[in-house]
Amino acid sequence: MGNVLASDDFDFTIPNRVLGEKLKEMNIKYIDLLEDIATVLGQKPLYKPNDSDFNIEGNEPVASMIAENLFLHQTQGIFKSRGSLVQARQ
Repeated sequence: MGNVLASDDFDFTIPNRVLGEKLKEMNIKYIDLLEDIATVLGQKPLYKPNDSDFNIEGNEPVASMIAENLFLHQTQGIFKSRGSLVQARQ
């Protein structure tokens, strides 16, 4: 059992970074909550046991994070007043 890998042996941010780079290349706006979720996860459990779905405690902070990001984009003119998504001007 000398070849057991620990979670520290992995960089769990690689998929998000690779996807983020590709989306930026394509000028597609996205929200990456990985760091924010990891911060809150250190304070309380956010997931149902043995499940990848958020529990009640997890839904609230994630919904707030998404709403905050959407509000920031809306105030920067990315959304039309009727709520339909439009391409941000670079």
